[in-house]
Amino acid sequence: MKREEKNIMARQKILDAALHEFSTRGYEGASLNNACTEFNVSKGIIYHYFKDKDEIYLQCVKMCFESLTQYLLEQSKGWKQDLMIYEYFDKRMEFFTKYPNYYGIFVGLLIQPPKNLVERIDEIREPFDEFTHQIITQAFNRKPLRKNHSVETVSDDFRFYFDYFNLRFQIDPERKITDGEVLKQKERFHRQLDILLYGVWEGQNEEE
Repeated sequence: MKREEKNIMARQKILDAALHEFSTRGYEGASLNNACTEFNVSKGIIYHYFKDKDEIYLQCVKMCFESLTQYLLEQSKGWKQDLMIYEYFDKRMEFFTKYPNYYGIFVGLLIQPPKNLVERIDEIREPFDEFTHQIITQAFNRKPLRKNHSVETVSDDFRFYFDYFNLRFQIDPERKITDGEVLKQKERFHRQLDILLYGVWEGQNEEE
């Protein structure tokens, strides 16, 4: 095996260990010593590839958002405009169900992002936020909105709602989530989304 391939494998092993550690314990509670012990990684090797805990954490955050954004981009082909918001959330939840360690990273940023890294995290997640904004904007451009509402403000609010719904859906990296739990969460979100949409579009009423 070539040296370059060995370096890639060693670096990935470190990131896999760190990803699990940050996902389950959060940034503040995470310990590189724990990651080394649980995944049989030498601490000396960690500092050979990474400067410090912050650099490893930011790389895990980058992996999370790049993977999530790419997954959504691929899944978004063919989404119908009137179902776009539903499809977006369903696929977002589907991604986190498949990759629970990324869910831990994502939720950790919502609950308690490391203050010293906020600006760098915002830069990393910018493409994801832009994609989300585009999806919501397209969805709300299909009908006229009520007075005092704009697509921009509604888009910002719905991004907040999406994050809240993700917080409500607890995923344990140590336990495989059942199809029934996923279906129940989807039904709950769709019901809440219907409630949120009611009163947003002009001329909407309960009989429609």
